[in-house]
Amino acid sequence: MAFETKKEVLDWYEKQPRTLTKEFIDGIDWRDVKNYPLDEKFVPVLLYMRDVEALTDMYYEELRRTPTGKDPIIRKFMERWSNEEQTHGEIINRFLNEAGIETDEKWQNQVRKAVSTFYTVNNYLITSLTNLVGKRFTATHMTFGAIHEMSTTQGYRRLIELANHPVLTKILNGIIREESAHANFYRSVARIELGNSETSRKLARFIVKN
Repeated sequence: MAFETKKEVLDWYEKQPRTLTKEFIDGIDWRDVKNYPLDEKFVPVLLYMRDVEALTDMYYEELRRTPTGKDPIIRKFMERWSNEEQTHGEIINRFLNEAGIETDEKWQNQVRKAVSTFYTVNNYLITSLTNLVGKRFTATHMTFGAIHEMSTTQGYRRLIELANHPVLTKILNGIIREESAHANFYRSVARIELGNSETSRKLARFIVKN
């Protein structure tokens, strides 16, 4: 599937139906979660995945301060993307609680407070760099987005295989469908942006490799 413009990519993305709708979530047999064993070694993995998904809104706010986030096409995508990622974190958290792993009601606030000072400082430096480079950094943002989304989907697939928990499988397959749409958006926009500038290609290649 090849697109010529970012608008075409956005049009495609907006036509993709949401998977984790209220009907989908209400249709999960939550009472069945405890009927299947969940190896305790997967609990830290699920907590990590939950936290990464939930922190997306922080990344969204950071990106909005850069030329990439100010691009109207990308910004429109990220408005829906951030909502979907938040749902992913919330549904994983509910699964954990239904499985008997109790989490704090204010777990999202705790996750945000746990973000290190190093990350905050490093992010400030990166944001300053992106504003200095301008729109030529968009290709790098989109390339990293594609890499992260594809890595995430592979991680979920591996977890499905190893955990072998029917309810978790249903949840993760739903998340994977949405993450796959995100990955295709990032990948498609990255291809367009990389094709527009040799500087963008060199910058993306250098940062990904280093």
